[in-house]
Formats: sequence, structure tokens, C-alpha cells
Amino acid sequence: MIETKFKNTEIGPIPVDWEVKTLGDFCAINGRIGFRGYTIADIVDEGFGAITLSPSNMKFGRMDYSNCKFISWEKYEESPEIKIYNGDVLLVKTGSTYGKVAYVSSLPHKATINPQIVVLKNIKGNSYLISLLLQSPSFASQIDGIVNGGAIPTMKQSSLLECKIAYPPLAEQEAIGEALREVDELIEGLKKLVAKKRAIKQGAMSQLLSGISRLPGFGNNKYKNTEIGVIPEDWSTCYLKEVTAIKSGDSIVGDSFELNGKYPVYGGNGIRGFIGHYNLNGEYILIGRVGALCGNIHVAKGKVFASEHALICFPLKEFNAEYIALILKTMNLGQYSGASAQPVLAAKKISELPILFPSLAEQEAIAKVLTDMDAEIEALSRKVTKYEQVKQGMMQQLLTGKIRLV
Repeated sequence: MIETKFKNTEIGPIPVDWEVKTLGDFCAINGRIGFRGYTIADIVDEGFGAITLSPSNMKFGRMDYSNCKFISWEKYEESPEIKIYNGDVLLVKTGSTYGKVAYVSSLPHKATINPQIVVLKNIKGNSYLISLLLQSPSFASQIDGIVNGGAIPTMKQSSLLECKIAYPPLAEQEAIGEALREVDELIEGLKKLVAKKRAIKQGAMSQLLSGISRLPGFGNNKYKNTEIGVIPEDWSTCYLKEVTAIKSGDSIVGDSFELNGKYPVYGGNGIRGFIGHYNLNGEYILIGRVGALCGNIHVAKGKVFASEHALICFPLKEFNAEYIALILKTMNLGQYSGASAQPVLAAKKISELPILFPSLAEQEAIAKVLTDMDAEIEALSRKVTKYEQVKQGMMQQLLTGKIRLV
């Protein structure tokens, strides 16, 4: 790091050796020309055309190709100036997400853009760093100032070209871009690991909760036919009402919450607040029973207050709460809430659900394996959040020149 002197400019203080430049000074902006637009007739299946990128493919400054549309090769070739390549920078100019920016990398296929997006081409400098500078508060405020109001917000490309950014020397651009790219790659690697671990856990759930795979020390590889299919010989089937006692939580109003309340109040999606008394003590399963939270499941322990937004399942002593919760999570309980404007999950409906059960010892072993997987995924997810915060802090310092790398 080196000590920095600053100068005042129209976009705020910047290092004395930085410049204020307009977008037009260091790049061209290309968008889809109106008469070269496309209609639903130009949309094709994957493999029969090019990706047409939309704002939904732009997430947190990066590209997400998990949900792409494709247009015909004819339409793709019609507009060569908006063919997209790795290293391009995209900016949303029309619609509710105007101003969203993303750096293009790891393109899986030939691609172009839809009419909501423009692409920065012929960039003089580090294109990854430029994508970050376009996400700065000063640039966002300029974007807000050039947007034309109306039902669909939009801005002119000519106005975009006049927007200003603080522009470091090329050597510093490269250094800043490399430092932030390394953090991005770390974050992306962690995200891929989280996705992989989640897929592994889903596979383990499918195998272990059905008895297809058994943990060491359990099972004799013999199976039997039942009304719900083939199951291990030493497992049994029963209804949820036979392994748990089910009831609704108690009514509570918002002004009952206490700032210094000792006991958490659980609704359909975790803790809603705290209160001075409890209605549950032990280990139990809470199931969201009202509205969008119908079928949401979590296990609670200790002294808590369960509100009317939750159904409570008390497992009988021969059954493990974590295991029952895992089984219920595979059942999409929300489908039993009815089709009204305000869906409500009835205890009677879910009480009749068939449940597959091994011995208590095997229930506990399966629950431990799967909850340990959850804990590992949660720890990795926290790392992702931590490094995303680190990146934001680095951007604040590096993109304003408060910390220098060269």
C-alpha cells in the first residue's frame, strides 16, 4: 500500500493520478436494434440456436446460465455487433432492473442479448474492473438521473456514454482486477462446493430414507413387498398419527411479544419473537400451516411457544424427531393445504400420511448422518457470505483509491 493524495472532482474525491472519464472515452455500447428484434417465433430449443441473455441471467455482477432461452441461428447472425464473448460487460438499460451490471465469463455456448441489455465493446482497460466500477454508488446515481420515467423505465445509449467513472491507471486496473477476481473465484468455488454437497445430501436422503442403502451395522439385505413398495425386511410402515401426536399451536397477537422475553415464539418459518411463557418443552417438529409457509418444517428443542401458524408433532418415544422431519421434508406437505387464496394445512390430512420406519437406533444414525451434512453445508454457506462481505469491503477501499496496490 502507498499513501494517497486526493483531488476533488464532479464525482467526488479521487486519487490525484486517477482520471474522470465518460463511458464513451474507453468503450463502445451496442444494443439490439429495434428492427432486428425477435418474437416468440424466433425462440428455439437448446441445440438449435444461440443463448439470448436477459437480466435474469445477471446475478451479483456475474453471469448465471442455469435458465437460458435460445434464438435461431439466423437471428444470432443478423446482429454480429451484439454477439457476446468472454470478457464483455453487460448492462441492463430497460426495465425494473435497469443499471444491473455483469461481467461475462465461462460462456457455455454462443450468445447474444435481448433488447433490455446493452454490451460494452472495445473496452480500453481491464474489463473486469470496469464491470465493478459500473456498480459503484456514484455511477448508480448517474444512471438514476438519465432514466426516462414511464411504465417501463429505460435510458438512451447516448446518455449512457456520457456517464462518468473514476478511472485508475492501467497498471492499477490490472492489480485491482486481479485481487478482486481472486476473491470472486474463491466465492464461486465455494458456491459450487455448496451445490455439490447439497446434491450429495439429496442423494443420501433418497437412499437412506427409503432403505435402498443401509448404514454400517444395520440390515441384512433382505426386502419385502408392502402397500408403499419394496422396503427392508426389518423396517415397518405406519401412519404419521401412529408415531406422533399432532396439534395446532396457540393463538398469539403481535403486542404479546416482549423485548426481554425469555422464550422464543415459533411460527411457520422459525422464530417470530420472544415472550415470557412457553407452551412446549422437549423436542418436537413444527410444520408451517398457513399461507405461503404451509409445509415448512423444522425441529425445535427446549422451552418454546408455538403459535397458531404452526402444527406441532410430538414424536412418541420410539421415534426420532429429526428422522420424522427428514421424512416429512420429502413429502411436499404444501400440496395438502388446499387451493384457496389463504391455504391452511389441516392436521387430519397429514396425520394419514404413510411413514417408513427402521429401528430407533437406525433412525438416530440416519438423522445424524444427514444433519451432519446439513451442518457442513451451512458452514460452507456462511463462508460464502463472509467472503462476499470481504469482497464488498475490498471494493469500497480499492475502487475509491483509499487503498492502493501499486
